[in-house]
Amino acid sequence: MINNGLEKRILERTNHLTKQNKQLEEFAYVVSHNFRAPVSNLHSLLYLCKEGENMQLKELLLERCEITVTNLDTIVNDLLSGVSIKNNSKKEKQNLVFNTCFLNAVESFQGTSLNLGL
Repeated sequence: MINNGLEKRILERTNHLTKQNKQLEEFAYVVSHNFRAPVSNLHSLLYLCKEGENMQLKELLLERCEITVTNLDTIVNDLLSGVSIKNNSKKEKQNLVFNTCFLNAVESFQGTSLNLGL
């Protein structure tokens, strides 16, 4: 009888840890995916800035760097909010403003296209 109770507790904890590990793997995947594009943009922008001699182009590249850093900051804050929401499921939901999200995506793509010389 004691063994059954103990085995049940061990099984419950094992299942709980398995679920948490799966969530952690998913979180790590999302984090790495979300950071990959902006970090790649920054590398490219900084490379072009170092190699370029045109001051106007360098100023434009630095502006793009600022936009990308702001986007990275937003990603970090969104990820932290997601973790907070996951830990506190009673928190209010917030509607997204599609135009803002769309404009952020366009700015990010503009940085990428600039890096590729498009």
